[in-house]
Amino acid sequence: MANSPSGRPVRGTAGDALRVLATDTAAVTGDGFFTALVAALAGFFGSKYAFVTECTDSAFTHVRTLAFHADGHPAENIEYEMAETPCERVMTGGSCYYPTGLSDRFPNQDGMMSYLGVLVTGSAGNALGHLAIAHDEPMACGPRDVTNLGIFAARAGMELERKRGDEALRAANARLTEALDEIRALRDRLADERSYLQEEILADRAPGDMLGDSAPMRELSSQIARVGATDSTTLITGETGSGKELVARAIHASSSRSDRALVKVNAAAIAGGLVESELFGHEKGAFTGATARRVGRFELADGGTLFLDEIGELPPPAQATLLRVLEEGAFERVGSSHTLTVDVRVIAATNRDLTRAVETGEFRTDLYHRLNVVPIVVPPLRHRATDVPRLARHFFERSCRRAGRALRGISEDAMSRLVAYSWPGNVRELANVVERAVVLSSEPVLGAAAFHLPGADDRVGPTGPVPAPDADGIAGPRPLALDDVERRHIVHVLNEADGVVAGAGGAAELLGLPPSTLRSRMKKLGISASRARAQVR
Repeated sequence: MANSPSGRPVRGTAGDALRVLATDTAAVTGDGFFTALVAALAGFFGSKYAFVTECTDSAFTHVRTLAFHADGHPAENIEYEMAETPCERVMTGGSCYYPTGLSDRFPNQDGMMSYLGVLVTGSAGNALGHLAIAHDEPMACGPRDVTNLGIFAARAGMELERKRGDEALRAANARLTEALDEIRALRDRLADERSYLQEEILADRAPGDMLGDSAPMRELSSQIARVGATDSTTLITGETGSGKELVARAIHASSSRSDRALVKVNAAAIAGGLVESELFGHEKGAFTGATARRVGRFELADGGTLFLDEIGELPPPAQATLLRVLEEGAFERVGSSHTLTVDVRVIAATNRDLTRAVETGEFRTDLYHRLNVVPIVVPPLRHRATDVPRLARHFFERSCRRAGRALRGISEDAMSRLVAYSWPGNVRELANVVERAVVLSSEPVLGAAAFHLPGADDRVGPTGPVPAPDADGIAGPRPLALDDVERRHIVHVLNEADGVVAGAGGAAELLGLPPSTLRSRMKKLGISASRARAQVR
């Protein structure tokens, strides 16, 4: 500090202090203001040190400097506890002055011999921090110095209060932005769910409800109830058309996730190169044709259930990614490096023998075991023949409503014929056969002749005599293996469709199967559409 010969500082008036403030700090705000303020303060008082602080706790025991000026230059800001410092006296008394001997009283004040500090307050008189000057020589200060330092402190309080208000406003804006982002995310999710549900409504659905009171169906219902109460990954196996999707929906409906969506993916119906995009989504521009961001099925099913139908058709690259999602609950959209986490219960289904696919290397062993935590086998319709009358009446009533026909029912001989048939296409085939009879019949009561059952009459099914079902609704053994039954049935339907597989009136439509699934079964069974009639002969 520049001292007079008497040891007292050369100090200005209050007007001088205001002029310095106006000149040196008017053009800056925020952190820049406090840096300019302590520089102006050190210059005005001629002190070696000048600093301004703010309290960081409600007990006023800890402070940090907003700006520190030392030896004519800005210094690094610091944080410290005020106990055993002259700053503590300022916070309790409003001001503190030590003309000399500061380091003797406060050993941690190295390099400082004299000190003058005043309280920094807000507009309501609340303590915000303090403003101080210090020197490495004795410093003689009087009331005018305290007044002038108070002028600087008042301006510091105004700026600190404004700074805190700005920070609170920015924090509120950040919270508002975050809330708006959450609202947008929810809006987008609802839009995606609505779009998905609309697709589901327009898509072909597995026919029939969970109808039947045969022993196999009672056991199936019991399994569904037990599995639905858990979040365990479930693998549903069964023949085509037996109702695997209905079982998945029943499990979801009985679970704690029933208030969220059951999202369905048919792995067999997705082109090989688009499986990962369908399951995990993609970013705009991720590949040719990706004109917009797409939310994948896993993301859409977050909090709910994902039904992976025809899981045996999933290509190897997608199998590896699916395994990771099942184990970690994390994935990336195609074209993105950002990892997403989801909480999804997975139910998979297949009509393939996955154990054989594992043996041949077509399906990953680790993925199979990860999916097969809780296995459920859906019984084929021929094993629950006592359920056929109830199912047939259900499909009859539904078909009459759809076709706008006022038919009276199904005759007893026709019902006996339906019960005796082996139904290689299972419940789906029964639904199609009944609907076809309702649409085409010219009689008010559907007789046996109204139902077209390939290769069957009242007593003979396409594989030979069909034994009556036992008390549990399970028919006796067939003379032909299941593959032979299925092969003969597909060949018969191909002949009905003149060898046409896909399209209106094609074999796939008659069987109620996706064309890709029918072609897959034909390939497995060695059936050629062009040679179907020769195979029959």
